[in-house]
Amino acid sequence: MHLGRSLFLIGLRGVGKTDLGLALAQVQGLPFFDLDDRIEEREGRSCASLIREKGIAAFREAEALAFEALVEERGDQPSVLALGGGAVENGRVVEGLKRMKGEGALCVWLTADLEVCLERLRGGEEDRPLLVGRDREEEFRLLAARRFPIYRELADLCFQSQGEASRVLATRLAGLLG
Repeated sequence: MHLGRSLFLIGLRGVGKTDLGLALAQVQGLPFFDLDDRIEEREGRSCASLIREKGIAAFREAEALAFEALVEERGDQPSVLALGGGAVENGRVVEGLKRMKGEGALCVWLTADLEVCLERLRGGEEDRPLLVGRDREEEFRLLAARRFPIYRELADLCFQSQGEASRVLATRLAGLLG
């Protein structure tokens, strides 16, 4: 049984948008989409490679195009969609997200302690270029300061995504969503 509307998951890298999103989609009986996966499919390279080779502006353009295509593709079909951590800094994505919220979609801001996010990413982020800061910890702190006000503005619900298995968290989140 599902809510009958789409759920957008936002939050910093490492909060568990993909893992929790997949589990939530299973619990809700909805399809799951990951925006970063869609960008990589469309671009034929990893997000990290795109940023490194063409820069953040080219990545944000690819992100906006992938988001718009995904929203168009799924139409009014309820879904769980995980957005990249920085998607909220993309004006076109934010406009589309606000439009979808106006049509009944919900936006859930996933949070986790900085140490938890860094641990989750350990080993898989070496090739990802730093966007700001001198190291991963400083980058997370700077990005959090920049993005948290936007997450707060967009979120219908804030949910702590740590401390239990994704399936348990997804079941709890589904209960909160009604």
